[in-house]
Amino acid sequence: MVLKRDLRAALERLDPDLPPAAIGEAVGKLTRHDFSRSLLQHNREFYRFIRDGVPVSYRDARGELRQPRARVIDFRNGTTNGRPSNRFRAVRELKITGLRAPSYNRRADLVCFVNGLPLVFIELKAVYKNIRAGFDGNLREPYSTRDDIVVISDEAHRTQAGKLARNMRLALPNAAFIGFTGTPLFKDDHLTKRIFGNYVSRYDFKRSEQDGATVKLVYENRGEKLGIARLDLNDRIAEAIDRADLDPDKEALLERLLGQDYEVITADDRLDKVAADFVEHCATRWESGKAMLICIDKLTCARMLQRILPRWQAKLSEVRGLIPRRMRSKRFPSGSMSTSGSRARAGCSRLPLHSSWPSKGSAQRPPWTSAPG
Repeated sequence: MVLKRDLRAALERLDPDLPPAAIGEAVGKLTRHDFSRSLLQHNREFYRFIRDGVPVSYRDARGELRQPRARVIDFRNGTTNGRPSNRFRAVRELKITGLRAPSYNRRADLVCFVNGLPLVFIELKAVYKNIRAGFDGNLREPYSTRDDIVVISDEAHRTQAGKLARNMRLALPNAAFIGFTGTPLFKDDHLTKRIFGNYVSRYDFKRSEQDGATVKLVYENRGEKLGIARLDLNDRIAEAIDRADLDPDKEALLERLLGQDYEVITADDRLDKVAADFVEHCATRWESGKAMLICIDKLTCARMLQRILPRWQAKLSEVRGLIPRRMRSKRFPSGSMSTSGSRARAGCSRLPLHSSWPSKGSAQRPPWTSAPG
């Protein structure tokens, strides 16, 4: 994420003796991204470029090779020909697109650039307020000292251990705080209990199942869909790494790459198999209840919908095609056939797939929800 126009102008301003080819080389080195290198390696290299200059090479008028370093920032913040050497720019709500997944993006509240290079990232909670005044106010000024205020926090094991939760308690020093948590995350460290005190009430999954509020939870392991042929794969990889005798940087990069399972679990072949299995599973169990498909992110949800829809329509056509043959069969009494036909028609009418994007803050079902039952 570099403002190339500002960067090139800064290089030309700070390095007036460099030819255009050398300027272009410096821009290329400051904007390239090598996926074979770790984030640590990239950061170290860019830091040296900013501090010491970007190494470039060119041949002068006499054909001699020159290898100077192109300055990127004037750390004295002086002037060049009467103009400031550095250009400072702040960009609000800048959309940042990922390199590996172009459709996966983030929007930064405030990014500060120096000569086209992003050096400062700021996340704002209320963009219309003065930052310092808002920070000081959060920490120093109680919003209310009343003692009849009750603060109820859901997902308390995730949300009540940070600075924002502390600011809430400072803002409401006499309020009563009640936290709801689905589970203590650690066996020997009940975070929610340490923050809120002893439990007022406990209602576990087993009780909700006995009360009929929750259906029985059944877990079916389908990890074999990944197609791992050798159970000792991790051990073999570790042995190969030891034999390679890699330096710390290369070893860290390899561990990072091997630790990323996103590409594995979202591979096209695997998603095709999961989509086929999902359609078959829901089509054969349409009388047992509703079904919900949860994906790792929105992008994978969209890819799964593209795969499920044609398979669902094909399955729907297959089921509909079975109805006339059963109704024409003479092996069943007419009354029995009428019942069977009506059940099949009811099943068909309940098979269509429903998908929608819930509006922000709504309580609708997740985007990809099949409602066969």
